[in-house]
Amino acid sequence: MHRHRVGYRQHALWLSPAELDELIGELRAAIVPRMAHGPSPERAQYLLSPIHFPVEAPAPVEAPALESPGESRAADTGRETVA
Repeated sequence: MHRHRVGYRQHALWLSPAELDELIGELRAAIVPRMAHGPSPERAQYLLSPIHFPVEAPAPVEAPALESPGESRAADTGRETVA
């Protein structure tokens, strides 16, 4: 009889979007070939569920300050704009 191993692992990683893409590719390279394995007396079927999600929201990107049309014209012409 098989002695089934159940495991749960959790690791916090700091990754850029490119590094996350690379990690996903590496995991796929390790997992996909094993998906072709069929049942046999020495194999038990396991469910592998990799999950990745951001732990915190990325810092917001600040948009440049927008000038009102009146302010922009006054700055461009050197004249005061009257509303």
